[in-house]
Amino acid sequence: MRLFVLIVNAFVVGLGSGWFAHGYKDGRSVLSVANQPKQLPRQLTPGSPLVHIPIATDELDTYLNQHDRQQLDEYLASVSTHGSEDEQEHVRMRIFAFAKKMHTEQQYDLAASVLQSYRLSKHRDVDVLMLLADISHANQAETTALDYLYEAKGYAFRQNNLDQIVHKIRTLVAGYAKQLAASQQEFELLEFYEYLSRQEPEYSPYFIELARIQIHLSQPLAASRSLQLVALDPRVGMQARAMLADLAAMEQSDAEEENDHSSDIPLQREGQHFIVTVEVNGRWQARLLIDTGATLTILTPDFVQQSGLSLPNTSKTGRFSTANGSVRAPVFEIDSLAVASWQVNSIEVGVLPLGNGQSIDGLLGMNFLQYFQFFIDQRSAVLRLSRR
Repeated sequence: MRLFVLIVNAFVVGLGSGWFAHGYKDGRSVLSVANQPKQLPRQLTPGSPLVHIPIATDELDTYLNQHDRQQLDEYLASVSTHGSEDEQEHVRMRIFAFAKKMHTEQQYDLAASVLQSYRLSKHRDVDVLMLLADISHANQAETTALDYLYEAKGYAFRQNNLDQIVHKIRTLVAGYAKQLAASQQEFELLEFYEYLSRQEPEYSPYFIELARIQIHLSQPLAASRSLQLVALDPRVGMQARAMLADLAAMEQSDAEEENDHSSDIPLQREGQHFIVTVEVNGRWQARLLIDTGATLTILTPDFVQQSGLSLPNTSKTGRFSTANGSVRAPVFEIDSLAVASWQVNSIEVGVLPLGNGQSIDGLLGMNFLQYFQFFIDQRSAVLRLSRR
């Protein structure tokens, strides 16, 4: 009897081993490979259970190598929506590796195009923005490179990232300014420092350099305004006051002297940002966060509703970058927007929720600030404005 049981057990084990060996080939399960999905679905049925769906990196390689922008956009959107964190990071690394390879091969447009596809779903990725800045710099598009770096600076929260971005900005600015000066492109240099003072209104050395080129181009009144904005700054204040003393000897008309002044407007600090109180249409006060990266000033729907602000329908819309990605929102024109005594009439504003949990009524953008020279005194928490 015992011998019979041993014979039966040996038969069963042998049969099982044969089936198990049949199900594997070259160390891989033939059945599991055959049943594995090759790519993410483009859509999920509402209410369907969330399951882990492995991604197909060979599909990604195909879109990259064929330069198929439309298919790449769809693929990355699908991974962003349905992929696990590990899968998303894997795709991110593949995108980076491809873009860096194209950068090395000097295929700058292709490298930038791939990264822009990735940014459609991950627009706040600081590393992507820094790589785009490197690509633009290599392609001799210096101001575009700076645009990317300033955007990255706005999103970065780790101090080491901020330090790295600021170092890149300073290095790029110094090199490009030297290049413009060496080729005697004086008006381009003037525009460059005007651009820098708008992008970093808290960095006082840019105002000194701006004043120097204004003096060189025989614009003493403009130089005086630039210097007055930073005359009290601890870093460059002494130098600014000395330059102002030299300018004081120059003749200026009575009308110019009357209008040649600046104002200090108190700010409220919110982390690395500042909030200023503005007056809308001469009636309502709004708390707007100063955002030099915003093209248009923005008001929130809550402010519009609570204030009773009338906004006639213009059927005009604009695209805005928010914490949740790029969105389209209506654009209206209001009668006036004023900060203290400085007012801009007939100015456009976008109306959309900011969704950032802050108790603000919107953003003060460059379509207001572009009319003025301005400096943010971080130490005193004031916005210093003068006429441009």
